[in-house]
Amino acid sequence: MITRISRRNLSLDDLDFVYRSTNKEIQFMGKTITVNTGMSDMLDNTFKTTFRINDAMYDYISEKGTDEELDALTTEAKTFGDKREMVTVLNKLTKQYYDDISQLGNILNDLSDIN
Repeated sequence: MITRISRRNLSLDDLDFVYRSTNKEIQFMGKTITVNTGMSDMLDNTFKTTFRINDAMYDYISEKGTDEELDALTTEAKTFGDKREMVTVLNKLTKQYYDDISQLGNILNDLSDIN
């Protein structure tokens, strides 16, 4: 299980996303084109940077989090109780993410043993 402290100690390389850049270069018909990924990617990257999570965790939280949990993460915490709830929700969802990943790894190991 990942804890809040271990999540805080993740480096930007561990987080697997480009930081502070909203431009991407893509190859199209032999030419390099610079594409601005826009405001939504910038907001997503801000969320991921704030909570020290990577793209896979972000996608998981977006899919599995309830409306109440996502509201706790996205609204401005005004009291310590709000902040505590935010940390609790984040820890719960990241624990579920790692549990699901380990279960998937076990299933893949079982399948490789069969072959």
